Amino acid sequence: MHIPSGPTSRRTDRFLLATKTLMPKYIATTTARAYTGAMNGISPIINSTSPAISTASRLPNSMIPAWVVFIKSMARETRVSAAAAVTVARFWPPAKGHGRSATWCGRVLDRRTDEWYVTGLGDCARHGRYGAHAARPRGQASPPERASAWLIVLSACLACWYVQVEDYLKAGRIAGEVREIARNTDWVGKTVYELCEQVESDIRRRGAECAFPVNASINETAAHYTAEPDDPIVITDQDLVKIDLGAHVNGYIADTAVTVCYDPEYDLMTSAAERALAKAISVMKTGTKARDIGRTIESTIKDMGFKPIANLSGHSLDQYTIHAGKTIPNVWSIGGFSLSGQSAYACEPFVTTRDGGGFVRNGKVKNIFALSSRKRTKDAEADRMLDHIWERFNALPFALRWLLTEWEEKEARSTLDILVRKKAVHAYPVLVEIHGERVTQAEHTFIPNDTGVTLVTAAP
Repeated sequence: MHIPSGPTSRRTDRFLLATKTLMPKYIATTTARAYTGAMNGISPIINSTSPAISTASRLPNSMIPAWVVFIKSMARETRVSAAAAVTVARFWPPAKGHGRSATWCGRVLDRRTDEWYVTGLGDCARHGRYGAHAARPRGQASPPERASAWLIVLSACLACWYVQVEDYLKAGRIAGEVREIARNTDWVGKTVYELCEQVESDIRRRGAECAFPVNASINETAAHYTAEPDDPIVITDQDLVKIDLGAHVNGYIADTAVTVCYDPEYDLMTSAAERALAKAISVMKTGTKARDIGRTIESTIKDMGFKPIANLSGHSLDQYTIHAGKTIPNVWSIGGFSLSGQSAYACEPFVTTRDGGGFVRNGKVKNIFALSSRKRTKDAEADRMLDHIWERFNALPFALRWLLTEWEEKEARSTLDILVRKKAVHAYPVLVEIHGERVTQAEHTFIPNDTGVTLVTAAP
């Protein structure tokens, strides 16, 4: 989901150099043009790679090993996933004219028992799309077939990447707009239930879905509080309200947050979270170490006389996955990873007072849930709820109040308790500052590039 800042980038330059070294010039030109176009948002891959596929299958055998290694490395860099198969099935039959299809590609790669077999292409075969057009080569795949298969994979990756970027940016535009509305709304005197319902309605009305229930965490509650059905908690003119919201388009998530401060005593602490986020964004680009981002956040907050929350962090994002395995710390830490231009991330500094402990603990309340397993529970109503959760929310978090379109509250609560006890659903506890001190938060979603970041959730 990387959008370069100009017509070319260092990655494109490396690609051009590699193609000129490993392939005849006329293939290099076609493939490199497709790559450059995709990275600039033009995505002409589908039309322009077809001649290269045809020609690659006639490459001399002496060139194949280097060519396969090259294609595999580029495909790995552009993050092949099951989504790539959907892209192949939806946009591709370049392959049909050349006896090449997603199904064929999957079989070729699988028959060679490659450790890095692309499961997404196997999924495509199971979906049955273009399966009737697939050639069925027998025995061992030839080296030219392998080269063609990997070129298809690379092109699918690039097309998939372009589609993901568009979905991230659409979700980000909506999330950013709704966040600014929430920032400028006077919530004093309104209930938490009204806040959550209004923000979620704003997201849906603009053409996205909620990636998780809106968090309205007040004062010392740092995160993970959403409204109960008809929640009676009223926001007062002394409260510090952290509004954390997410929008998704086709599962690609934009995650953002703002602190609305009604107590002037905490205005500076609210600004500290915003300033730490801005400073962190200013040092980010492809290859930036996560620990360096953490150092920037920590030093900015401490310089303003406050403490960062050390056991809360930002995170990588993936399709239908809010926390996708990588963390962006709010303090300096040993090790860590480097930002990739093919991933989206959320950065979210949390700030507490100088008297705070700088950590959060689990609270007693648990009112945000997510699917953990689809294993049958032997309870008919619980299994029906399990299917409903999967169909409506996939693996994304949800709230009890979101189930009340299908169940009465008492029945929904008891059935959800069964799913939690059976470990089919996970319940997230609220997170509370360990010394009971107040907490502020700011958050943006971004995609790194070679010169900085694309701020997905920027204010409109």
